[in-house]
Amino acid sequence: MERGIFAKGLLAGCCAVLATAAYGWSAYDGFDYRSALLDGADGGSGEWSIYWRPSGVGGVKVITPGLTYTDRAGQPLAVSGNAVTVSDTATAGAYRDTSVLAVPAQGKQTVWLSCLAKVEGGPFDASGDEASLQLRDSANTEWVTLGVMGRLDQWRLRLGNGKDKFFSDGAKMAAPSDLHWLVVCVQIDTTPGGKDSVYLWVDPAVGRQPHVSEALASATDQDIWLAGTEVAFSRLRVGLINSGSAESKTMTFDEVHLGETFAEVAPVGR
Repeated sequence: MERGIFAKGLLAGCCAVLATAAYGWSAYDGFDYRSALLDGADGGSGEWSIYWRPSGVGGVKVITPGLTYTDRAGQPLAVSGNAVTVSDTATAGAYRDTSVLAVPAQGKQTVWLSCLAKVEGGPFDASGDEASLQLRDSANTEWVTLGVMGRLDQWRLRLGNGKDKFFSDGAKMAAPSDLHWLVVCVQIDTTPGGKDSVYLWVDPAVGRQPHVSEALASATDQDIWLAGTEVAFSRLRVGLINSGSAESKTMTFDEVHLGETFAEVAPVGR
C-alpha cells in the first residue's frame, strides 16, 4: 500500500548530505556500444556482474551521439560514447546486475545514483505507468525508483521496503521532456528507530557535492527501511512500465553512475 506523499523538507540543523564509509561499490555505463540494441552489451566499468538483458519487450536502442551536460559555471560532466533510448506502448526496457551491496538488518549505508535523462509522453493515463530507473535486488524488490510516474509529469522518487511504497514530492520547474542531469542520494538506516532520507537534485554543479537545501525533491527523516529489513542492491532496471491502456512513452538516458560517494557519480570532465 502507499504510505502517503512526503513534502520536501530538510533535516533540522543539517548542513550537508551525511556521509558514511565507502567500500568501493560503484558501477558506470556510458553506453559506448557499436550494436544497434542494448541487449547483450557488457561494457562500462565497476561492479557489473553480467551484460544487459531485456525487460518486458526489451527494445532499448543505442543512439548517436551521446548526451552531455555542462553546469552553470561551465564545468562539464565527464561523458563517453553513445546514449540509449526506448520508445513503446508496452512495458519495455533492460536490466543489468551488479555485485551485491547489502545493508545489514541493523546498519547504515549511503548510495548515490546519477544519470542524464529525459522522458516524453507524460503525464500518463494510469497511476501504474512510468518511465524510470530502479535499484532492485535479485528478487526484483524495488528499493529505489527515479522516474516520471503516473499522472504527475515531474521527476520524483518512489521508495519501497518490500511491502509499502513511499513517494517524494515532484521536482517542479524541471520539465522531464528536457534533458537533465539527475543526482540521487539514498541514506539508509536500519537500526531501531533509525531515520532514512532520499534527495533528488536536478542539474547541480559538477565539481562539488550539493547541499540538501538545493534538492528539488526529497523524502526526509522517515523510517522507511525498518529495523530488521535487509536491503540489498544488485540490479539496475531502466525503461518503461505500462499498466493501463497502451500509450506511447519514450525515455532517453545516458551516463549511468552508481556509487557510495558523490565523487563516484559525478566525474569532472575537461
